[in-house]
Formats: sequence, C-alpha cells, structure tokens
Amino acid sequence: MSATRTTQDPPATLRPDSSAPQASTSDGDAPIRILGTEQEYKWRIEASDLFGTSEPDLDALEQALPWPEEARLENRFRHRQSTIYFDDDWRLVEDHVTLRATVNPGSASEVAWIGVKQTIAWEDGCRDSLEVSERIAPLGISRELETQASLPLRYVSRLIRRPIRPVQYACAIQTRYKLFFRTRNDAQLQLTFDAAEFRPLAGEGGGSVPASWLEIENNNRDLRARRELEAWAADISTALGRRPSDQGKAEFAARLLGWEPGR
Repeated sequence: MSATRTTQDPPATLRPDSSAPQASTSDGDAPIRILGTEQEYKWRIEASDLFGTSEPDLDALEQALPWPEEARLENRFRHRQSTIYFDDDWRLVEDHVTLRATVNPGSASEVAWIGVKQTIAWEDGCRDSLEVSERIAPLGISRELETQASLPLRYVSRLIRRPIRPVQYACAIQTRYKLFFRTRNDAQLQLTFDAAEFRPLAGEGGGSVPASWLEIENNNRDLRARRELEAWAADISTALGRRPSDQGKAEFAARLLGWEPGR
C-alpha cells in the first residue's frame, strides 16, 4: 500500500459532510450550490476495534484496511465539524431524507452549508443518494429556515408536498479522518472514519452519546467506479468480519429521541 501522499490541513472551504474542497468564490450574489449523487457503504465500528486505540490518526487509518485495488493515495486530512439535524414530525426520516446544517469550526468557521440527502435505495449494503446543498452564512441558519429560500429547503418542501416546518432534533460534533484514493479507472474513492458525539436537542433524549462510523464513497457516475467501490466494500467487510450498516446518522440521532421506523 505504498504511495506518495500529500498531507495538508483541511481547505478553508469544505463541502457539506466534507467530501472534497469546493471553490469559495461566487458570481456576484449567486448562491454556491452542490447537486450530485453518492454511493456509499457504512460500518458502525468503534475506534478501539479498528485501530486498537481510542485515539485514531491518519497514519493508522492508512494501515488499518485494504485499499481499492491498484489505487494510489492522493490526499488526506483531519478536521472537526458540527452538524444539526432537522425534521418535521419525523416525516423526513420516515422517508429516508436527511435535512441538516453543517458548520466548520476554526479557520473555516465562516463556512456553513444547509443540505438535504435523499436515499433512493439501500440495497446489499450500498446506499444510493441524491444530495442538494447550498452555502449559507453560519449565523444565518435560523433565517434560512424561516424564509426557506434555499434550494435544499425548497426541494424538501416538494418532497413532502407542503412547506416544511423544520425543528432541530439533534446535533453531532465529529472529528473526520479522510483519505482520498485515485483508482486505475481515474475515479476518486474516499475513506472516512468519523468519531462523533450526538446530543439530542428536543424531548428528553438524555445526554451526549458517542458513536463512530467507517464510510467509503463514490461520487462518480461512471459504472466502473461503482464496481470498484463494490469490490472495495467486499474487501473491507471481509477484513472487519461484519456487513455494512443499513442505518445512517440521521436515523441514529432520531432513535435517541424515541423514533422507530413505522411508528
């Protein structure tokens, strides 16, 4: 698994859920938006089970798991991120839709995103999703929820066939460890370990709950990239001795407040 690697701090402007750097300029007042598709696999696993320690790092992540076949490591970084989850009487989570606002701390604190992730299918461990995100001012989240002018909020309202009444129900503060690989078919595949603390913001959900995920993903529509991701997922499942999860972070957070599918 040798490679020439580039290690750097996270860029000043990060995509929501930090898939890759995104340009920070815009054309006048035109909004900065990201629309795309994603295929991903997730495994619930604790840092101690994956790394043998509760304090992971990027070097350990490089060595812990098999890489995509004939891939090279392009980039890697670590950063912290806060995400607030919203719903409307559990209508979104019931329909496998996540509405979230993401804020970056530190040097990227001027960057925030509001986004929606719609799961189209979750089969054989692979989650296929549509994502719509828009950059917003970090202090403007409440205003965006009130005006519902952003594309993600308008899209969610179309899905539920009425203006959404968003209520925040949980917050996750996570440290993300990310590796970016370039495959033999020139696709970029990503490996992420997220160490998170979830805190309920509604009801009587209790205190903070730690949880961690291992994720691999592909944002390329090329079918060869998808096959490479599937093969990589099989290798990781074998190495871990467990199947991918069929539950995302929004569902995990909702369960902290008593939500159950179909209730």
